[in-house]
Amino acid sequence: MDYTLYKAEDFAADESFISYRLRTDKTAIDFWENWISRHPEMIDEVMTAEHLVDLLHIRLPQEEFEAEFNRLQDFIQSDVATTQTRLQQYRAGKPARRNIRRWAVIAFACASAFLIVILRKPADKAPVANPTEWVTTYNPPGQRSTIQLTDGSTIILNANSTLTYPKAFRGETREVKLEGEAFFEIARNPQQPFIVRADKLTTTVLGTKFNIRFTPGKDKIEVALVEGSIKVGADDLQQEVILKPNQQITYSETDKTLTTTAFNAGELLGWTNGTLSFHNASFKEVSDKLYQNYGITLLNESPNKQWSYSGRFENKNYLAVIKSICYAKRLSYTIQQDTVIIR
Repeated sequence: MDYTLYKAEDFAADESFISYRLRTDKTAIDFWENWISRHPEMIDEVMTAEHLVDLLHIRLPQEEFEAEFNRLQDFIQSDVATTQTRLQQYRAGKPARRNIRRWAVIAFACASAFLIVILRKPADKAPVANPTEWVTTYNPPGQRSTIQLTDGSTIILNANSTLTYPKAFRGETREVKLEGEAFFEIARNPQQPFIVRADKLTTTVLGTKFNIRFTPGKDKIEVALVEGSIKVGADDLQQEVILKPNQQITYSETDKTLTTTAFNAGELLGWTNGTLSFHNASFKEVSDKLYQNYGITLLNESPNKQWSYSGRFENKNYLAVIKSICYAKRLSYTIQQDTVIIR
């Protein structure tokens, strides 16, 4: 590399020269100090290049920076004859175009300094960041809804569930909060991960399909992965689990554990298309699902207290479900407004 052909701006763009000027690389420092001592005829280019590096890398308060800029202007506008006298011993024999090139470089330095000052000068008034506007959607018992987010993600929110989300996603992540149950189909964006917070459980995804079930006041939170990959962690555990498709993780607040199991997608996700499924369900499980899906309260006044009921209903009204249950259990029922009593 023939550095004698370099102009000031070439030196200022050279990584080795920058390291020398910023004193960050001993090898570069040794090389350039030796090279400059052997090429005194390049001193004016080197000095201008050093000023350029200083301007492009220094981080001063605004007042100090402007003071340094003024000093550079004074240097540029100083008596040329004085500068030439001080450096004439290094410039003997150089053609006249040398000065033309030097002044071109100085003009570049001045323009660069002016641009930096303009870019770094604070605005008269700093822009005020708009606060995040949050939206809360609540589905009462018996009602489901589909929510389309601004990033292209789709969420099916189950009955008796609440989803809180920003009207527009800002920052490095996309974050929502869930109470109840929801199925998520998340638009892929590796630069802005999607995060679902359900009480103490945090689920982080890039783009995937999964289901979360969290009922406030209950011990367990369940996350089931249908497609893609997700990371699940609990606030009170030093543990994170990566789920694969068809895996479900259950968080127990009582036991402080995360347990991974397989799941039946048809049974678990049937609610998204109006299917109600029971598999060896206790009376409490049956009554909870009926309240969630239809908003009715089921009371058991029959002598049968130990329930184990299985059944599947596709888009049936609650009365059809009650009749089927009572037929299978050889029981009867009465209806009082929103309450069904089994005898």
